[in-house]
Amino acid sequence: MAVDIDNADEFNFLFDSPEQKDAVVSVYRLIQKGASLGDLVGLDSDKLEVMYAFAYNLYSSGQYADAEKIFRALVVYDGSVTKYWIGLAACRENQKAFREAAELYAMGATMGGLDDPEPMYYSALCRLKADQKENAIAALEFIDLMGKGTSPHDLQIKAKAKALLETLKNVEKNE
Repeated sequence: MAVDIDNADEFNFLFDSPEQKDAVVSVYRLIQKGASLGDLVGLDSDKLEVMYAFAYNLYSSGQYADAEKIFRALVVYDGSVTKYWIGLAACRENQKAFREAAELYAMGATMGGLDDPEPMYYSALCRLKADQKENAIAALEFIDLMGKGTSPHDLQIKAKAKALLETLKNVEKNE
């Protein structure tokens, strides 16, 4: 049920002053228009990119737990950016949290509009590592529906997914 923010007088008890209510109403309206939390706290895309570069450097040097903290903040500040989800997922994967990594990779694929099949492929690999074979198969089957058609990158990922899917199904037949 949507809240009619202009006529939400029943929530007045939550506010200490009319100014406080006005501030909350302003934030609510900005969020309705697509503003991210980063926008609301003054972290523009340039500042978030600096944070991403720092997290990426930590990740690249094997400092997965430290990088994870920054990637977590990035997905909170702007959850619409696929690479933030991928970074967080990769940190969790390298810390052997395969189930969580699989979900985070899938979220990255979703936030990217399902245009790039690669995050879903990584999700499938993590599901296999987490002994979730049926979920891995489902993710691999879904990859065929993803992507931008004939881009070389997409075709390469789809070929890898198809080969892995066939292998898993052959193993299933022989069990």
